[in-house]
Amino acid sequence: MKLEPLIVYSLFSGALFSSLSLILSPQIHPAHKIGLSLGLALSFIYQTQRLRLSRWFFNSGAILALGSSLIYGVWFAEYPIQAAIYFLGYLVLIRMCELDASRDYKLALILSLFEIAAGSLMMVQFRYLLIFLGWLISALFSLTLITLSAKTTTGKILPSPGRLLSLLAGAGMASLIIGFFLFFLLPRVGMSLINFQLGSGRGWSGYSTEIRLGEVVSLLVNQTPVMRARLLDYSRPVEGLKWRMRAMEYYDKNTWRERSGEISNFPVYYNQPTTIDETPPQGRKLEQEIYLEPDLGSDLPAAGWVYAYQVPFKFRSLNCSSNHYCSLPVPSAERIHYLAYSALPQFSEQEMRISLSLMPEVLKDRDLKWVNNLLQLPKGSESICEMAQKIAGEESDPVRKISLIQDFFSANFRYSLTGLPTGPNPMEEFLYRSRRGNCEYFASAGALMLRCLGIPSRIAVGFLAGEFNPYQKYYLVRESDAHAWVEIYLPGLGFMEFDPTPPEALGERTKSTWLWKMVDPFIFRWNRWVVEFSVTDQIRGFRRVKAEGYRLRYNFHFTAPGLRQWVRGRPLVSGAILLSALAAVLISFLLSPTRRAERAWMKNLSWSQRQAARVYLDLLKLLGTRGYPRNPAATGLELAEKYSGRPEARQLILAVTVFYYRARFGREAALEENLKQAEADLDRLKRIILSGE
Repeated sequence: MKLEPLIVYSLFSGALFSSLSLILSPQIHPAHKIGLSLGLALSFIYQTQRLRLSRWFFNSGAILALGSSLIYGVWFAEYPIQAAIYFLGYLVLIRMCELDASRDYKLALILSLFEIAAGSLMMVQFRYLLIFLGWLISALFSLTLITLSAKTTTGKILPSPGRLLSLLAGAGMASLIIGFFLFFLLPRVGMSLINFQLGSGRGWSGYSTEIRLGEVVSLLVNQTPVMRARLLDYSRPVEGLKWRMRAMEYYDKNTWRERSGEISNFPVYYNQPTTIDETPPQGRKLEQEIYLEPDLGSDLPAAGWVYAYQVPFKFRSLNCSSNHYCSLPVPSAERIHYLAYSALPQFSEQEMRISLSLMPEVLKDRDLKWVNNLLQLPKGSESICEMAQKIAGEESDPVRKISLIQDFFSANFRYSLTGLPTGPNPMEEFLYRSRRGNCEYFASAGALMLRCLGIPSRIAVGFLAGEFNPYQKYYLVRESDAHAWVEIYLPGLGFMEFDPTPPEALGERTKSTWLWKMVDPFIFRWNRWVVEFSVTDQIRGFRRVKAEGYRLRYNFHFTAPGLRQWVRGRPLVSGAILLSALAAVLISFLLSPTRRAERAWMKNLSWSQRQAARVYLDLLKLLGTRGYPRNPAATGLELAEKYSGRPEARQLILAVTVFYYRARFGREAALEENLKQAEADLDRLKRIILSGE
């Protein structure tokens, strides 16, 4: 098969990967995704079917793409660089239709390089690494074929397949090593260059320290991981698990916020837990290991009722609210690892019933006036209380009232992230008209209805359990797992979880295949060490390299004298080790395939013939390093004739070759003066070649 079709196919494979870096990006408009896909398919058909159009046609297309990109960048694009990226993507496809010469091959390869680099600005997911590796392999293969094509055109001898593969592998490894050092050394900006815009009326699903109802019509599912957590004493998923972050008791103007929570400061101890509650509630104990991403602010998520944290000592203190959550003094700029110790309260219906019957006495207790905040109702909530009373009917049992509200939402409402209620009173819109919404509407309506029935409650926010990885035994929690629910206060017992959101919405919101669960740890490391690699990581890396240097120097300072003393105290043993190492090196040299072949070849030669063969073998090795390996089917004189260097060098090659032929196949022996002349010619040839031919 000719080289030209192979070059075209390899260039198209590289263009495919570079175009995929744009097509698969969530920040590329669907119209451009379709345009880039169709353009790639049409250019491939044009080349493989050998269709031919005037070069003027493609130049006009490039000018049209440039003009369109300028108009888009000036009047429509939010960031001008978006227009430049689109222009680059279409320019690559136009160039792929003009692959007629070596110059066109190189230009297409360079443009695809710029396109794959532009793709890194638009896509930060793990799949970009796979796309980049595919492009790198295609680009190296294309570059190799282009080089071979140039050598064939100029009449130079092609390298052997083994040497070609070694050069290809070496170039790939060098590219990865250089790319790694550039990635580590180049300054980080700590932010994305292009941000995806949602448009009005839409928002991302995710955690927030406040709940604002009626602001968005629909929510887009955000699959960004926010934490990974492992329950140290459990190897299987725990049913009903939630990662609680904070609670809010005050509701006004369609917004839930924390208002009356008092903040207490707890010191952080080095490598020891910080106890924040001396009397945790009864229930199943949990010990959690959590890796928290730096995008959630300062709040610390944990499952259940937390009574102790073990956070990095660098934070020095914890700020804990009387609403039973803790946060760091300042938001962390990097992923943090901490432990949380908690309990999952479990109450029987009888305990709940007895506890809620004490509510009249609790409201009279001055030390428990904060309970009144859990019964606060905003102005205009009469219609909500009217519906709550209608649901409860004549029921007097508070536990039964809670069950009736739960059944009411499950039977009459639907969970949805689109068509969310809006307007001046989104809660009434949710309850009386739309009857569809996300967890924030269910939790808000449930809390207000319970307050109307005299049951103190508040809103808790955090995350559902997330997706359990059965291979690594941890929970992967994403922004899409953000959730809101209700907490009911039980005097003398504590708070009980109550979730009015329909059960079908509480399962895993992201289902992954077994393969994806195996790949997720690699994605986690990609996000941590590539996407989120920051200036702080660079500084920490430089400090670690410096510390390792000091450590090695310190160890050598104390190890070297001890090693010398050990050698002096055991001269026979150390001498035996040294001789064994030298013998191993010598044996490996003598038993190498090349040495065995030379010995077998010279076995039946006379002494003079062996000397001539030694000089000739040195000549062949020298020419092989300069890109002129000897073809087994060609004679030595043919090899000398193919040498395209200086004429003086060619004459020396002929002289050494003729000397070898006469000594090896002729009747005259390799006389001492002839051998010295051949060695002198070989030394002179080395100087000529090393001086640059």
